[in-house]
Amino acid sequence: MPTAEDHCRILILVKMLGHRSTMTFNRLMQTLSKVEATTVSENPKRIILANFITHFNPELTKFGDLQAHRKIFGFIGVAQSSQSGANSISESARASVESDRSEVALNPESVHEALSRKRSSVDAGSDSIETIKEQYIHQKQELNGSLVDSRCVLLGFNDIEDCGIEQRELIPFENLDEFEKEIRELIRSIYIVLESETRCIF
Repeated sequence: MPTAEDHCRILILVKMLGHRSTMTFNRLMQTLSKVEATTVSENPKRIILANFITHFNPELTKFGDLQAHRKIFGFIGVAQSSQSGANSISESARASVESDRSEVALNPESVHEALSRKRSSVDAGSDSIETIKEQYIHQKQELNGSLVDSRCVLLGFNDIEDCGIEQRELIPFENLDEFEKEIRELIRSIYIVLESETRCIF
């Protein structure tokens, strides 16, 4: 059963595209938990709450117009290159641990080893930028009835300017701090659109 708090949150779907790396995905989901509450206005003070989910039932989302807590307003696709993604995420994870002593320390060697094992079993074409684009666009089309805005996070990819995804939707992963900043901007973007639609109704 949904709680009163569920009705106050916006749903944002987060999905791994192409090459699958559970460790990378879980790490980014931990980071997303830090930006669930985002300030969208200072005067008056307004904070919007986000609920990041990794799965959804398409049949239930059809009732989004009647049950707002089921409506998915945002989508974040996460793609990691099997060739060079390991270094970027392990470095960022190490930097994050050093800056936040409250988190459990990660062993960079185990991160690299796990990702290397994963890479060895992945089909060479599964992480091509073309495949990523197709999966990203397909997911957006599935959510077309409710989707307000989306982002595609790319880890370890080069030459992405002409990848076929709108530039404003691309987030080339550099570090966790920058990632948090970009996601907060996504949440604010969704809020602005929803706020404008509400005003139009009245």
